[in-house]
Amino acid sequence: MSARDMLSLVLPCRNQADHIGAVLPLYLSPLQGARGRRSSWVVVPNASSDGTEQVVAEIARRDPRVRLVCNPDGGWGLSVRTGLDAATRRNPGLHEHGAH
Repeated sequence: MSARDMLSLVLPCRNQADHIGAVLPLYLSPLQGARGRRSSWVVVPNASSDGTEQVVAEIARRDPRVRLVCNPDGGWGLSVRTGLDAATRRNPGLHEHGAH
């Protein structure tokens, strides 16, 4: 299976250090092999000031399915766009954490 067959999901977030370390692995598990594809997550902290980047960086260091792409300038829309631009796979998707 080529890298182009992978599904990349974008997760913009802001100040989620207190729980993203527990939540992100829960997102990764069900998508393993979804529809016969490997998945990856592009996590984009949106000008976080609470250490979210460090938590995600540690997860990304241990799990190659996670990519950290920072948006130091802030702005939800810019974080979404930054994540979609960084999603190099043919099938990008967006997950709005906390939107429900």
